[in-house]
Amino acid sequence: MTKYEMIANDLADRINNNEFKETFKIPTEDQLVNEYKVSKNTIRSAIKILVKAGLIYPVQGSGMFVRDKRKYNTVFLSGTRGITKDHPGQKITNKCLLLEIVQADDNLSQIMQCEVGTPIYYIERLRIVDDVPYAVEYTYYNKNIIPYLNKEIVEAMSLS
Repeated sequence: MTKYEMIANDLADRINNNEFKETFKIPTEDQLVNEYKVSKNTIRSAIKILVKAGLIYPVQGSGMFVRDKRKYNTVFLSGTRGITKDHPGQKITNKCLLLEIVQADDNLSQIMQCEVGTPIYYIERLRIVDDVPYAVEYTYYNKNIIPYLNKEIVEAMSLS
């Protein structure tokens, strides 16, 4: 993870913990540069992530402000920080819909950066938020790197 991604995650956590609820304004670029001991470009990159995620918005000449909390059961289509961070305090569960081993063909071997014929786990997993189906994930794992997976492990996996 890059420095600016770590800073963006830290600021997002601070926003979600209502650290800026008094003014709804995050510190200035210069203040963040001093606080995190990084360059302005690093801070600007972190801020871009937060703007894209819909957590903050700029006001010309006034700074960056925390956006009102999003409504319950909404999704930012422009991106996600992970299901766990996007739904703090909610119950996240998983249901393994399919777990099988496939052989990497030409296309999959390029994606997975492995040789053709390499055994690959193919997983379809339903993510559930507060007992409501939320998303289906399609995931591949190289069996040579992860030698053993079963349904219980897949359902217990927390991939954010």
